[in-house]
Amino acid sequence: MNLTYFIIPGTYNRNDVFLKIHNQLYTFWHSNWVQVFSNLSQPVDIKNSEFRRQSFIAALINNSDEVIGLTLHTLFNLNSLADCHHHYFTNNYSNQFILELKQKELSKVLSIEFLTVSEKYRKREAGFSVAKFLVSLSHRIQSFVNAEASISSCRKDLHIDKLESQFGGEQLNPPGLFYGVETQNLITYTKKLQEPQELKSHIDLIWNNKIWIDVEQPIRNEKNQLHKSLFPSQLEGI
Repeated sequence: MNLTYFIIPGTYNRNDVFLKIHNQLYTFWHSNWVQVFSNLSQPVDIKNSEFRRQSFIAALINNSDEVIGLTLHTLFNLNSLADCHHHYFTNNYSNQFILELKQKELSKVLSIEFLTVSEKYRKREAGFSVAKFLVSLSHRIQSFVNAEASISSCRKDLHIDKLESQFGGEQLNPPGLFYGVETQNLITYTKKLQEPQELKSHIDLIWNNKIWIDVEQPIRNEKNQLHKSLFPSQLEGI
C-alpha cells in the first residue's frame, strides 16, 4: 500500500487541481465527525469553521486516492491576545491551562486536533496503527515549523492520551472538555519528542516524500514516482 502524506491549509482558495484534494479532505473530516457527534449522549453539530481555521490539514492518502486518516493543526502564538482568546482555547481548556503554558515561557505552540481514521483502516483491518502514524507525522510538522511544543486535548474514552504519551506527551491539569466529552490535556515539548523506534524508517519514507502546499517554505513533490510500497506485513505490531 503506497501512502502519500498531504499537508494543505484549512482555507484554500486557489483554483487548481489541489482544490479537489481540499474538498476530499473536508468531506472525509466532516462526515466522520458528524457521525461521532451524533453518537454522543447530547448530540452536537460540527462547525465547518473548525476545518477552515486550521493552519494545516495533514492527511494520509493511499494509492487508490482514499483518505485513510488525517489530523488538523493550528499554529498559535501565546504572546498574542487574539490567539489566547481563540475559541479553541476557551472551549477546550481552562484559564489555568493557558497560564501554565505561559509560565513555562512558551510562545509558539502547535495544536494537534481531530485525529480521524477511516473505519476501513482501523488497526484490525489495516494490520497497523494508522493513528500512531498520524501522531508521529504530526510531530514531524511540529519540528518543521519550529514550534516549541504541541498541545492536544485527547479523548480519554478512546485512549488517545495514552497514544500521545508514547511520544513524550506530558499531562497538564485540569482535564478539559471537547464538545462535552472529557479529555486529558497534554503537552509534548519539541526538545523531548520521542518517536518509537519501530516507526522511524516508515515515517522517514512518508515524510521525505510528502506533498506540502502553500506554506511559507513550500515543498512540492510529484505524487507517485518516488514512493516505495508500504505493505501491511511490514507494519505488523506497530
